[in-house]
Amino acid sequence: MKKLIIGLFSFLVLGLGYGFSQSVYVLYDADLSQAKYANKIMREALISKGYKISENRTQYDFLLNLDVNAVNLDKESYRIIPDRKTITINGGDANGLLYGCLSLREKINNGIKLHEIVYEEEKPEME
Repeated sequence: MKKLIIGLFSFLVLGLGYGFSQSVYVLYDADLSQAKYANKIMREALISKGYKISENRTQYDFLLNLDVNAVNLDKESYRIIPDRKTITINGGDANGLLYGCLSLREKINNGIKLHEIVYEEEKPEME
């Protein structure tokens, strides 16, 4: 019985700690006001869920790449593209980038872990 309790305790401590002690580096264009705000809200969401923010561009568990890609996306559109340890949010413009970050922030706040994020693409509906 004692071994069972110790084993269960170890599993809970190690298992729960895995997802929440990972470090994230956020790469963004500091010259873009929407990207600066997106960086701020993403950091707050990540920290609130136990992730650590890495200030070292070469040492992290996840890279969060915030980028504007006006060539492949329409204005205010965005894509969330997970690829192993990198999650890229492309916006068709700065507003699209912000919308993508707001979407990812909502997922994180709802308890979805970074390794569970799936591809998403949204664009505004014009009538």
